[in-house]
Amino acid sequence: YYQRTGRVPSRPEGYDWTRFVPGNTSKTEWLGFHDNAELVQTLNPPSGWMQNCNVSPKAMTMDNPMKQEDYPEYMFRSFRDGRWGARDGSNSRGRRANELLSSAEKMTLEQAIATANDSLLHGEKVWREALLAAYRINSEDYPFLEEAINILKLWDGYSTKDSVGMTLFREWWRQVQSHPQSLKEDREHNVNLSPNAQKVFLSSLATA
Repeated sequence: YYQRTGRVPSRPEGYDWTRFVPGNTSKTEWLGFHDNAELVQTLNPPSGWMQNCNVSPKAMTMDNPMKQEDYPEYMFRSFRDGRWGARDGSNSRGRRANELLSSAEKMTLEQAIATANDSLLHGEKVWREALLAAYRINSEDYPFLEEAINILKLWDGYSTKDSVGMTLFREWWRQVQSHPQSLKEDREHNVNLSPNAQKVFLSSLATA
């Protein structure tokens, strides 16, 4: 059983509650509080499992019975939905958990613990391939990045306490995120970045 619990105020319709609303009118006043029965919840979902790694309710399981249309938007949304985050309402840990749980029919206790402790950085591969592709094209201009590139090539994608590759990737990613325009490149089906995005990726690695 899952319930997105809390004392949730009932808000009037007609306002975007992700933004500031007028405070000089009674029209925006709360209409009381939602009962527990009205909160986002589910019992024994069809998938047989749920996970929550700080994700939206819609990203907690496959064949999800919890639907946005069944609840007020302000109750169902999370900071990971829409303009607040990824469109699927999830994050790398949540996507990895869904991937592992949806592929398992049964689990021993040891397997469940291993799944909970899995440290693969889901989704990193497409970004790393984009960076490596940018380096292949521009290697003559960035010879000093060879060692860093080799570290990332050999990294297995897992986050462990001794992983130099993970540390380097995380710092590189932090630098790239300070250039949001470069993240708009489409890497879902290819790693062909624009020349400007290639420079951003490589200069970010140099800073890292």
